[in-house]
Amino acid sequence: MAEEKQYYLKVKGNRINVSQEVFKESEYYRRKERTQKEAMRVHGLMSIDAFDTESLAGMERLCDPAAPSTEDQVLMKMDIERLSNALRTLSQKEFEVIQAIFFEGKSEHGFSRETGIPQKTINYRKHKALEKLRKFLEE
Repeated sequence: MAEEKQYYLKVKGNRINVSQEVFKESEYYRRKERTQKEAMRVHGLMSIDAFDTESLAGMERLCDPAAPSTEDQVLMKMDIERLSNALRTLSQKEFEVIQAIFFEGKSEHGFSRETGIPQKTINYRKHKALEKLRKFLEE
């Protein structure tokens, strides 16, 4: 009678006798891991585990806790879209005032000197535009 082949795995330095099925599965995963490591080396990639420390997992070290959550990012994009739509309701003159004062950081006085439009007119257009925006955004 032929002697049955024995299969062994090294576990923590000890040889453990295992079935052929367990041995083959272990070999499959060992080859797969070696292939992945080689691909990562060739393409200059690193495993996230490479960033592990004694106190933090790699994922915790790489994620910015101050970064907005996905939900916050979606809400911010929705707000920006609503503001963009609201700005489209303004007249050209109102939009120019809002852009200069709120997006370019100019003062009413500075914008008045730059354009030759009286400051009182700029102030009136700003308040009129802000009121339109407020009404639009409250809907």
